[in-house]
Amino acid sequence: MKALVCELCGGNDFAKENDFFVCQNCGTKYSTEDAKKIMVEVDNSKKLSNLYERARKSIEVGDLAHAAEYYKEILDENPGDWEAYFYSYLGEFTSYKNSEAPGVAAKLGNTIPTSYDMALENCQISEAEERFKLITAKTIARIKQIASGGAALIGQYEGGSWLTAGGRVNGDLYNRMRPLVQNTIINCVMACEPLDKKLVEISKNGKGISEDVIKECLLTIRHARYDIANMTFSPTAGVHEKLLNDEAIHEYALKIKELDSSFVEEVVTTNRPMKTAKQQKRMGKIFLFMGCVTIIIGLILWFCNSVMLSVVCTGYGFLFGFFGVVFLAIANSTAKKERRQEEQNSSHNDS
Repeated sequence: MKALVCELCGGNDFAKENDFFVCQNCGTKYSTEDAKKIMVEVDNSKKLSNLYERARKSIEVGDLAHAAEYYKEILDENPGDWEAYFYSYLGEFTSYKNSEAPGVAAKLGNTIPTSYDMALENCQISEAEERFKLITAKTIARIKQIASGGAALIGQYEGGSWLTAGGRVNGDLYNRMRPLVQNTIINCVMACEPLDKKLVEISKNGKGISEDVIKECLLTIRHARYDIANMTFSPTAGVHEKLLNDEAIHEYALKIKELDSSFVEEVVTTNRPMKTAKQQKRMGKIFLFMGCVTIIIGLILWFCNSVMLSVVCTGYGFLFGFFGVVFLAIANSTAKKERRQEEQNSSHNDS
């Protein structure tokens, strides 16, 4: 490739300032005509070789962040390199804030599919198929990692220190965290869609990739999408709650069955979380109030000589009262558990 080389210092780092090319080493300015004269052929093969070696070693040890930096430099020199393109985006955001997770997943879904097209260039079909498998496996692993990280935020509640008394999730923390986690999960699910569509498109366009390889890659993507969508968490023992609705999850299961008729859709029963002591106490008071009102109405009907209606109302009144007493008793028991949990959490946090 050709590059500008300064006649005075031999540097090749130039910046365009107005109508001049300025050497960043010595400050010498060249007009456009002069710049053409100092344009020379530069052999960067050794530089690229070193960058590839460093990038691939970083991949071997799982250091995606440094690998991405090396691959970005390679991409500057060789924009059509599928390997450099793929890894530069795959490892671009290995560290991110929880609030950034949805955006990272979305970017993977928007950028990585192009790697499939690039992987078809300048190689035999057998090599392209291996590239397809690698792109699929590593991208899906990355997306699942992001989804798992999001789900783990809610999973912390199950450890105890994030729970309120009685094993309930902290309402304020939960209300702030759940939308973020749900958004992360949704974006991870959606990030799988462009990968799926790109493979289907390549299959239909007859690019030479075998049906078996396309099917293998599609199943990897569709199983991951289904698993991510089907993630649940347990705010209390035995209570499972999903982050996505059952209808969407069922649709993802059907996509798997299109390729694998033996696939059995997992059915996870989701239960509504148990009420807190405060909620139980409120329910108890409501039932007691209804019981008292109904009994009073029954007594009024008795004095009005409506004996049958009086008996019915009084019966319902005592029934409501019974449920009220039961709820209050449960609330009292739950309150004790909540106090014990608070003491445990306090001891845990102090330690």
